[in-house]
Order: sequence, then structure tokens, then C-alpha cells
Amino acid sequence: DQLRRFSSTLARIEGAEKADDLHRARIAAKRLRYLLEPLGAEHAVAEFVRQLRSLQRQLGDARDAHRIAMRLIREIGEHAAREARGRALRSAGLVPADDVEPRRPLGSRSALLTELARRAELARESAYREYVAHWDEREIAAFAERIDEIAARVGGR
Repeated sequence: DQLRRFSSTLARIEGAEKADDLHRARIAAKRLRYLLEPLGAEHAVAEFVRQLRSLQRQLGDARDAHRIAMRLIREIGEHAAREARGRALRSAGLVPADDVEPRRPLGSRSALLTELARRAELARESAYREYVAHWDEREIAAFAERIDEIAARVGGR
């Protein structure tokens, strides 16, 4: 059942921008790994556990980098909106210029946040490319088949 869930969540990943799909697949990989780890050397699962750990890292890195980039972009937008509101209030004469809390212009901070967001997106793309390079449809099917064989051996005792 967990293997079916694992394969299904990987099949639903359509791109790196689908952070929720990446997260669900990472959790499915972790749950499958937890089932395999106790089988240990007796059933030669060490390589499968290693592959699942690597997959978890790839998917987690892609999701985390995406979330970081979105947070930085949101921060830039919120700061710009505050600046615009203050300018609008002052220019409309709705508040005296000295009543609006002066804020440091975003300026170079915006450039820094934008660069950090760009780098986070590059990290997301890199982690996702690593995932795609190692987990295509054929690899997922072969992996699932080998896990099924182990499950049959364990269940056949």
C-alpha cells in the first residue's frame, strides 16, 4: 500500500513549481523508507534506503528553495506597498508628511532580496533537475518492482 502511494505521488509531480506535490512525494518516500529500514541487511534494502534518502533530500531542497524565494518576493512586495501607501497619503494631503512613519527606501535592499530570490529559484531548479535525472517513469517502475519482490519475500515467510 505504501509503495503504491509512493509511486502515485511521484507520478503526480508535474514540475518544480508544484511545491505541495513535491512535499507529498517526499513524505511518501519517507514513509516507505521507514518501512524498509527495519528489514536491514537480511533483505538487502540498504541501497533502497539510500535512494529514498537521496530522493527525500532532492524533493525537500526543491520545495524549501521555492518557499524561500516566495517569502523573499512577498517581502519585496509588502515593502513596496507600504512605501506606495505612505506616498499616496502624503500627496493626497490626508496626513501631514511628518505623521507618516518614515521608512527606509527599499532601494539596494530590494536588489539584495531579488538576488537572493533568484538564487533560491536556481537552487530549486537544480534540485528538481537532480530528481528528474534519477527518477524518471522507467526508474520509478523498476524501483517499485524490486520493492515488490522484497515484500513478497518478507510476506512469504
